[in-house]
Amino acid sequence: MTGARRTASFTMSDLVERTGVAATTIHHYQRLGLLPAPERVASNRFRYSDLHVQAVKLIRVLRERRRLPLETIRRVLPELLTHDEHAFRPTMWEQVVTTDAHETLSRERATVVLSARRAFARRGFTGVSVGELCEAVRIAKGAFYELFASKEDVFLASADAVVTDVVRALDAAPPAGPLAQRDLVALLDRLLASEALVLVEMALRGAYGRVDDAVAARRLITAMEDAVARRLRPTVAPQTGALLVEAALGRSLRALALRQRGAQ
Repeated sequence: MTGARRTASFTMSDLVERTGVAATTIHHYQRLGLLPAPERVASNRFRYSDLHVQAVKLIRVLRERRRLPLETIRRVLPELLTHDEHAFRPTMWEQVVTTDAHETLSRERATVVLSARRAFARRGFTGVSVGELCEAVRIAKGAFYELFASKEDVFLASADAVVTDVVRALDAAPPAGPLAQRDLVALLDRLLASEALVLVEMALRGAYGRVDDAVAARRLITAMEDAVARRLRPTVAPQTGALLVEAALGRSLRALALRQRGAQ
């Protein structure tokens, strides 16, 4: 930001005249946190800079030409203001807005997946509805289907998230270097815990002819086997990683069966 842009020399009347935006609207933008803080020169007097002029004009452009809600503008405006006059080029604000939209969708997907993997782990695929997933994260069904094609889609995303967390934890588990098999067994049991049901059910659905589940199960279980193998001593047989993962999934399934029997 240049020195000229930092110099606060405008009154609110100047800001209104230079932007064509009413003072009440500018005050509203300030209350929402869209504008940089002005310079206070007295208890109820403030000065504004070229940066405020540019910010107000950009808000107006994005509202009128892009029909963006103010919440979206609040997120993208700081990035746009770093581009000076280039910020007013449609190619520039389209790029920034598109990036923000992708990031927002990613955050929303992650929120739904986190809730879904817990629900699927407790009640399985058939015990969970799209309606309750939407209710849990407070989104409409229409918004859900903008994020996921179907319940099957979020189920696969949940299984992927489970394995991603397991693999990362296996790679990062201290101490560095190879681990004893008994330590890996305990670590796998702790990492999978009740969420192993998501992976077991996905594998079973694949075995009964659901191709997407079968492909995903092979890919995700292989990823876990490879992660375990990376932590084994070099002298251990290559197939040991697969055996440890298979045993961990089996123990989780037996533990689930025992809990269900006790609940009857």
